[in-house]
Amino acid sequence: MSVKEALACIVSRFSEWKKPVYVLGAFIGMYTGWWCLQELRRTWALALRRRRHPLGTRCEAERQGLSWLGYADEQERYHIVARFRPLTFCGRYLDVAPPASRPRWWAGLGSLRCPMTLRRASVPRENVQPLSMEQLWGTTSEDASAKTVAAAPSAGLSYTWLANSTCLLQMHGLTLLTDPMFRPASPFPLSEIVAHGRVDAILLTDVAHLDLSLVRQVPRTTHWIVPRGVRAYLTRRGVDMAQVTELTWWDETTVSFTVPVRDATSVRDAVRRLDVAAVPTSGMSGRTLRSSYVVRCAARGQRTLSFFFCGDSGYHGALWEAIGHMYGPFDAASFPIQSEARGWRRRPMHAREAAQAAHEVGARQSWGRVTATRPAEAARSELPIVPHGETQVVATA
Repeated sequence: MSVKEALACIVSRFSEWKKPVYVLGAFIGMYTGWWCLQELRRTWALALRRRRHPLGTRCEAERQGLSWLGYADEQERYHIVARFRPLTFCGRYLDVAPPASRPRWWAGLGSLRCPMTLRRASVPRENVQPLSMEQLWGTTSEDASAKTVAAAPSAGLSYTWLANSTCLLQMHGLTLLTDPMFRPASPFPLSEIVAHGRVDAILLTDVAHLDLSLVRQVPRTTHWIVPRGVRAYLTRRGVDMAQVTELTWWDETTVSFTVPVRDATSVRDAVRRLDVAAVPTSGMSGRTLRSSYVVRCAARGQRTLSFFFCGDSGYHGALWEAIGHMYGPFDAASFPIQSEARGWRRRPMHAREAAQAAHEVGARQSWGRVTATRPAEAARSELPIVPHGETQVVATA
């Protein structure tokens, strides 16, 4: 075959694929233009916010003490809320606190071989402790005819890591469940917790952390606290609208509960007040917000307990210092740590960054959550990682 014939063959073949190539090129061009407009909108808006809403600087003396934590005045609170309020473009929430470490574009090439959405998460088999139902809710009877009450301790704060971002918190007898993702990577089924214990409230940080198939297993008396845009997912699956509180960033809500608590010799009903504030995370949120939560629980005659639960987020020092300035200090906190099988778009925190974030928000005690089933030893050296199912009691005296 001569050169002319070869060129003619290539041209004829290209003419056959001309339309699909044009369609693909148009799609790539439209997506690139949309992405450029989105980044232009975000960059311009964040530049205006930095100029109009400057944040206070934390001096070295305040970093060593507690004079900075929780002492924001009205003007400082206004600037913090305005600086980190939600920003939207074409119905999507943009990142208002970009992490310091930018993703490398070539790091995402490995995920093309096996996308994260196609990877099957395995149930962790190492570092798994059985749930102590007696410690969490007292002794329960196996006899269905016997009337038993699942009652938590009347005072104190405890933390149990179940899997991924699913944790069980108990504050003055009030039981909170975070991000109910029980399948496929949790060694503890939701039915076991519901059957032997009780869940008073659920904190959801991201709609992607909700197993929709398990919503109907949650008791109807459980109160849901979710980010903006998630309520519709729950109401379509039978959850009463009155049992769902939807929060945007910096919104605060107060919910009162009457819960059975156990004292030294008896079980009695007690009133607990739960104060929850939704705060921003660092990273893209999508069609619905992705939030972190500041949780406080008050009980009569007891000291108010505070806990900071961080959703999936990157590291942004100014954001963590602002949260600590408004709401800190905290008795305890929980932060996500980058897993071994990470995606290039999420930009989660490394272990050292999570430990630094815990210090900046003012957490007296903190734990890390690793989405991989085998946490790296380097992560353990920076931030404590408790075994799955082991309950940690926080010293609040």
